Order: sequence, then structure tokens, then C-alpha cells
Amino acid sequence: AAFKRDKVPYMLPYATLKEGSSQWTSQASLFCIMRTCLRSSAVFVPYVAGLNPIHHEYARGKKVEEIRETIANNYHDEKAGFFPCEDYNAGHIEPYQNPTGVFATSAELNEHIPPTEEELCEPMKERFERWKHEQLVLPRLE
Repeated sequence: AAFKRDKVPYMLPYATLKEGSSQWTSQASLFCIMRTCLRSSAVFVPYVAGLNPIHHEYARGKKVEEIRETIANNYHDEKAGFFPCEDYNAGHIEPYQNPTGVFATSAELNEHIPPTEEELCEPMKERFERWKHEQLVLPRLE
């Protein structure tokens, strides 16, 4: 996936993980935000599927409950009524589960690309601004 600079506030800071979490949890949490806020920023052209027959399983697995908890702890904002991916399930983990399809022209493809959910995802931008302020204000260890 590729993102323009103005979409950075939706992606950073990355989710904070509990010690011992699966290495997949951070990526799955980010897929949640992509699916919720930036559906128009992920394009796979042309669609190609591959399989690595010697790929090892993730040491700590893909734990849906751990992913749900990480999403809730990092992104849910009760005050703003923002609860992305409350229905998160194993199907959401695989980013290629629901491919866009194949279109004859770019104009036809553009008709199927949903707009960015900027208003819905405003809490993500506010989260980013708080984090950015903390990064600029807090003293650095040298």
C-alpha cells in the first residue's frame, strides 16, 4: 500500500503492544485503520496472489482476541464515538480477502474506489496531533 503525506496522521503513531504480543498484531491493527479510514489508498494492480510453501508460521500466531484488544486500547475513542473494527475477525487479517476485482479502464476502477472517511476518522488525526506534540516537547535521551 502507498499513502500520500496527508494520510500520515491516520497511520501514526503505531499501536502500542503488550509485551509478548504476536508480531502480527501491529500489522493487523494497521489493517483495521486502513479498512476503516483509508480504503481508497490501498490498491493492488494487477491482483497477484502468491504462496511461499516454506513460509514458517508466526511464532506467537495470529490471535484475533489480542488484535481486538490492541485496536480497542489504541484506537477506540469513547468521547468521539469512534470504535473502528469492533467486529474484527479472522477474515480481516488477510488483506487480500476481498480484492477489488479487474476493470478494463482506470475510469471504471475509479468508480469503485470509496472516498476516504476523513470525518469519521477525525479522532485518528487528533491522536496523531497529541503524539506529535509529545514528541516535540519531551526531552530526548542522548
